[in-house]
Amino acid sequence: MTTSNVVPMKVADWPSIDHQLWARATVSASRLDEPGWASSWRPSTIVVAEQGYGSWLAWLDENEILDRSVRPAVRVAAERVDAFAKRLSGHVAGNTVSIAIAGLHRTLRAMEETTNFRWLDHLARHYANNAPSVRNKAARVIPSADLYQYGQELMDQAAKRVDAPVHGALQYRNGLIISFLAAHPIRRGNLSNLVLGQTIVRRGSRYRFSFEPSATKSRRVLEQTLIEDLTERFDVYLATVRPRLRDRAIGPDSRSLWIGMDGTTLDAGGLYAVIQLWTGRRYARALYPHLFRDCASTSVAIEDPEHIGIAKSVLGHTTLATSQKHYNMANGLSASRRFGASIAALKRRLANDDIDS
Repeated sequence: MTTSNVVPMKVADWPSIDHQLWARATVSASRLDEPGWASSWRPSTIVVAEQGYGSWLAWLDENEILDRSVRPAVRVAAERVDAFAKRLSGHVAGNTVSIAIAGLHRTLRAMEETTNFRWLDHLARHYANNAPSVRNKAARVIPSADLYQYGQELMDQAAKRVDAPVHGALQYRNGLIISFLAAHPIRRGNLSNLVLGQTIVRRGSRYRFSFEPSATKSRRVLEQTLIEDLTERFDVYLATVRPRLRDRAIGPDSRSLWIGMDGTTLDAGGLYAVIQLWTGRRYARALYPHLFRDCASTSVAIEDPEHIGIAKSVLGHTTLATSQKHYNMANGLSASRRFGASIAALKRRLANDDIDS
């Protein structure tokens, strides 16, 4: 997570006292030492915390008010944090500012252990409720069935590109990514960590993917069966497309599902770029991976409201309220937008898959 145009300060460049306190906060338990406050955090949470706190330090340094000789708590004056937040609010969404402040709070508590920074939570809520959003997500929501069909079209076109086998393979992969994400809008971290024989396997005539609680935001097992419509598409990808891309690599096969142009793993950043590029070619505004989750929940709410309960399973949320609170844009969209019978059929298949799982 980068905040505005403030480039986060690398951990190695943090003031020595901050560096020491953070190392202590993230240390695991041993025979002689108690675990640090952040020892149970997932690696992705630690990375976000380091980037958020690094942005705070970078902002202090940029304004020539970073005192490297004092503890972190001493630097956190209300007027400074408010100025930091206002700097961010001019460039990013209100929720992003809120997340940055909440992350600052969490990191400080982990480093200082006993210092109370509860007022930071109040400031975070203020920006979440009042700061204007830079992007209008509702205007970018596309019916999931349209996204799914777009992916199908890309794969069909790719099959005809015999004159450009590599670019055809890439287009087929891109179409499969879009169709897969439209049907199974999992988080980008999970999407990039689909590994053959581990997190995605074939059982009988169907593919299934699953993640342990430690790999999901909800801290619960995420397990779904690939919709049947995509089975043959996956067979083609694994039999011909993926091997064609892998032939361009030199090292051993990582067994990652998604392969890049150089034959190696297509990571989360690469997936983000692919999805933005190819959705931007189809729609007025490009979509980012997380927006597929909004599309799924809103599609169900408008087209098939009687089955709104499946949104929880599709999105991997703990409760339906989470799906509705964070992703349902139905009230802000015109009910006259075309959703067709295809989205209802697609969601019914997803519902049946969850029942079978």
